[in-house]
Amino acid sequence: RAPAQPSTVIVSLGDNDGDSNGLRRFMQTRMCFSHIFIDENNGLICTENSGLMRFDLRISQQRQPGTLPLGMRFNTCKACALFPSESGKWGESLYRSDWNHHHDTNYCFVGGPFCDVNMVDLRMVNVVQKYRPAHLNLDSAVSVSGICVSQDCRELLVSYESDQIYTFPIFGKSPFYHNKTFLFDEEDNAPPLPELACYGGHLNRMTFLKSARYAGPNDEYICTGSDSGHAYIYEKSTGAVSAFLKADMTTCNGVVAHPRLPFFVSYGIDSTAKLWRASIPTDESVDDTLYGRSLAHRSRQYRKSPLVNDWNRIRKNLVKFQNLYEEPLEFAFPPDIMTASGGQISDAFMFGHLRRGRDSRIANDYVNLPFELQNNFLLCARAHRRSSEEPVQSSLKAMARRISNMRLHHQYFQLGLSHQKRKSLRKWEHLSDLVPDFPADWLCLDKTFSCVPSPPGPDWNKSLYWEALKVAYISNFRGKDSAGEMERDVVLCNTEYIVYNNLIQDKGGENGKSDTIDADTNSEKVLKRLLDVIALLKEGGNDALRNGNTLLAIRRYDKAILYCSIAYMSFPLGNLEFLENRQAELDNNAGHDVSWGPLIKTLIACRLNLALAMSKPGSSRDRSGTIEQCYRALEELMPFASTKGKILVGRNLDESTDAYDTIYQEAKELQAKALFRLGCAQQENGSFPAAIESLQQCIKATKEVPGKEVEKIVYRRLAEAKKQNIKKKERHRKKFKFMFGADGNSNNSDSHSG
Repeated sequence: RAPAQPSTVIVSLGDNDGDSNGLRRFMQTRMCFSHIFIDENNGLICTENSGLMRFDLRISQQRQPGTLPLGMRFNTCKACALFPSESGKWGESLYRSDWNHHHDTNYCFVGGPFCDVNMVDLRMVNVVQKYRPAHLNLDSAVSVSGICVSQDCRELLVSYESDQIYTFPIFGKSPFYHNKTFLFDEEDNAPPLPELACYGGHLNRMTFLKSARYAGPNDEYICTGSDSGHAYIYEKSTGAVSAFLKADMTTCNGVVAHPRLPFFVSYGIDSTAKLWRASIPTDESVDDTLYGRSLAHRSRQYRKSPLVNDWNRIRKNLVKFQNLYEEPLEFAFPPDIMTASGGQISDAFMFGHLRRGRDSRIANDYVNLPFELQNNFLLCARAHRRSSEEPVQSSLKAMARRISNMRLHHQYFQLGLSHQKRKSLRKWEHLSDLVPDFPADWLCLDKTFSCVPSPPGPDWNKSLYWEALKVAYISNFRGKDSAGEMERDVVLCNTEYIVYNNLIQDKGGENGKSDTIDADTNSEKVLKRLLDVIALLKEGGNDALRNGNTLLAIRRYDKAILYCSIAYMSFPLGNLEFLENRQAELDNNAGHDVSWGPLIKTLIACRLNLALAMSKPGSSRDRSGTIEQCYRALEELMPFASTKGKILVGRNLDESTDAYDTIYQEAKELQAKALFRLGCAQQENGSFPAAIESLQQCIKATKEVPGKEVEKIVYRRLAEAKKQNIKKKERHRKKFKFMFGADGNSNNSDSHSG
């Protein structure tokens, strides 16, 4: 019995007629991509230079049907899938192993090295329907790498090389959804049907046959592989990533799901396939409830943001990236996008992901999903910037929206929340954890920050998608009472399913107002809204620090600095026009903020608090991080704390402007605090001369503040640093004396013996 899924076809090279060259016609094709059986004896083969070929195992090989005459564009056929034309079989799967119940198949879907997927009538050998993503054309540098048909035979799933995954309505807007009739448009000049939805954050560039398949009892999921070696399992109804598996050491080419059991098989470049099982934790001590996920997320090891670790380098790379565009980008490119791979921009794309350091573990990698999506987007942006071959042909703006959607869902899952339960947000421990982890996932989509906000959510064809989703889900396996819930969930997926505006409104007061802005709105008003978000994050860090949760405090301060970077770095603004004047001011003052106000004070306070949290004993202790934050705070204070009554301005900070003495005093007070924490960190790090200098400058800065006395702990720390420095010098002196003394004695003994 022939298998239904593509497998190896083994037949005899000879037959009763004595022909030993029967398969030569098939073997002359340069490459065979895949094949599929129509019934027990007939099948189709996708080949590189012979197009779509038919075969029949019952007849001799020299009399095989051969290539189907589909035209010159089909000289290469890369993927195909059958479509059952027998009425009454709609609920049955295409991939049954029992061919006693085979389908009467007269149609198949064919894809090649172009953007169109064609439904072909195998009887008349002509194209009866075309499918093409709306943004692609026949000149687009894409090719079909995989085709799959849903179990109810209403949707077509297509994976594109150098692009993403799309679903198409097989019958478009026809009455098929209601009466199950065939309504094909057989005119050659008929426009192709557009997609229902687009799924993707993965890359399909390194190999040419990455498949995409439905999974789940009712096709609730979509599975595929990626160049990074990860297997993606997308939730069909939302576009979110439900599972993210490190499945291959190099490239994962696809995932095959069991039709009924929760098992998956992934395959790729490695010599082994991997079998995965979706199940509850086998360890009874693991709490897999929503609350347990939240606790696990809080206790996870802190991953320092590159913006916190290397602020200046990220800023320089952003300027470099921005200067290479002659025209403004159509979307904003905030600094958090540049944090992928430390913001490096190298010349080559091919195998670029290999230089990031490969993880040798084959395991669930869901925790690192946001960072991998960020890396993929940065690779696409880099290729777009250099006008080289782009790994994703769809627009960067659309890809950014999809990635934002996936990362927000990921954050909700990690926090143990559900996007269907919006009321649970108000009961959360602290609202700072509900602020999106990446500003790019929020600010460009929120009407409170953008004059023309980008539409949130994934790329759905809203005129078709709801109808298709309702038929595929509600009518098949959901009760009528669930229809309203499904519709509400779909609305949430396409709007603000994270309640952005309510984060500040819950705090009360005028700061919670989030009226829609227009082009004439003063940018200071919008900056005030950004300040409210940063202040919320800072307050959350202070709250965690008071409660002794140092790790959580560090995460919140880190996120606050990430949001501060929006106002302190130059980047392609897109629709964030409220930052235009501020970026001009930064460019005119060597990248420094020379306006002493709440924003600069909050940034410095976040840095100093982060330095304090990093200096606390425990697993999160980071002396180098403490030193880095103190240096950054001192650099930001320099224009205000250099000369009394003056603020340094100019492109080289070689000019000055008059200022109130209170500004100088406040800056000196913060400078003294930063120098003290810097000196303490240097002392604990063993850099005693540097610690002595920092503590002495701290004392000097404190004395310049009227009414401010130097605290005793500063003198005590200075005395300890001096004492430790003397001991260190003494140890080094004895060590060198011993070394040179030993050499001298040996040399003398050698000379006497000579």
